[in-house]
Amino acid sequence: MRGAPFRAVLGRELRAAGHSRQIRVFAALALAAGLAAVSFNEFAGSAPFFFLQVALHAVSLFSVLAGVGAALAEPEEWPFLFAQPGARRALVPGKFLAVAAAFAVSLPFLFAPALFRGSSPAVLGGLYLQTLLLAATGAAAGLVAGFYSRDRVRGFFAAVVLWIAAVFLYDFAALATASWSPAREWPDLWIALLMLNPLDAFRIQALFSLEQIPPESAGDRPLARWWVTHATAWFAVVSLMWTALLLAFAARRAGRMEI
Repeated sequence: MRGAPFRAVLGRELRAAGHSRQIRVFAALALAAGLAAVSFNEFAGSAPFFFLQVALHAVSLFSVLAGVGAALAEPEEWPFLFAQPGARRALVPGKFLAVAAAFAVSLPFLFAPALFRGSSPAVLGGLYLQTLLLAATGAAAGLVAGFYSRDRVRGFFAAVVLWIAAVFLYDFAALATASWSPAREWPDLWIALLMLNPLDAFRIQALFSLEQIPPESAGDRPLARWWVTHATAWFAVVSLMWTALLLAFAARRAGRMEI
């Protein structure tokens, strides 16, 4: 059957994800962060803002590392695995879905404690889904880093560099562009650069949804007003777009690897 290789790879990867060190450490840290959010915050409604920071930094990092770990879990078995019919085509989607499923199961440890302190289930549910999309994008990036490195040390190093670039260096570059005299005549360029980064798109839509940024802050720029109006939908689009693009790169690499 055409779907048999995919089901076999997915089942194998789901079992591997259950034993993944990165996933286990993340689940423990997620529970600790969830308990800290309700224990050390004076106001019950402040927990979602704490979760926003956890998602931007911890979830994004661990998802990239989990993707690398999945990509390089069994390189010594690739000669046998790739000899099976359809295994190469099933490898990347199987690994990706397994990592995404592991985060889907682990993330409730982060958000569940806040439910017992009066946080809105609708707000927490929205943050959960958005954080899961962010984790999926990170996992896809980790798969690319892992398959292109083909070595665990270099793979994890490449993943950390990629994460630092996306979280910090990208915004510095966008800010430098906005400060550049010729670019000041094109303010929409700076806005577009922020919109294309899933982390920035996540941050902006979360702050707007939590009513921390008033809609009037968009000013008179049409692109900024459109982003504010469609912040949640845009984040879903840009995260899915990057996830699909990264998975295509990972699948291309897996299909061309020589064993």
